[in-house]
Amino acid sequence: MNKLKKLSILLCSAALMFATAAQSEESAAYFGVKAGVLFPDLDDLEEAYNAGLTVGYGRGAFAGEAEFTTTLFPGESALPGVEWDMTTLALYGVYRSPGKVYFKLKAGGLYEQVTFNAMGVNLQDKETGVSAGLGMGYRIDNQARVEVEYTMVDEDVSLLTLGYLF
Repeated sequence: MNKLKKLSILLCSAALMFATAAQSEESAAYFGVKAGVLFPDLDDLEEAYNAGLTVGYGRGAFAGEAEFTTTLFPGESALPGVEWDMTTLALYGVYRSPGKVYFKLKAGGLYEQVTFNAMGVNLQDKETGVSAGLGMGYRIDNQARVEVEYTMVDEDVSLLTLGYLF
């Protein structure tokens, strides 16, 4: 992934965080930023570090979320000179339990693109599939929340993130 794309994502994330003041306390729409670690379940690959954006809409315990994540720092491979990264786009149905501290469950569909960079040559694999996750959160106020979440991206990769929703 090029540096311009990474910079764009970071700037968008910062802009969304500053937009918190514009959100009404009664708003059912919310935005979020998250960062975390991709854990491949393959012996030859090391962790990659992703960041992402979330847009959601919901009232009460149920919501729908669209989520985009992309790699900021690629993972290494056991093969010299080979790195990997992953970009995901997902739609989830989400349940959050009541209370200031809550549990989160989500499930939905996901599109992923995995890129292997071997000495300047990019090899890509694109897939769609089912994704699910669980997490725990803390409600700061009516709109702002902090969440820790574990997501099964596919059968070989999981994602552990820390996010801020507003």
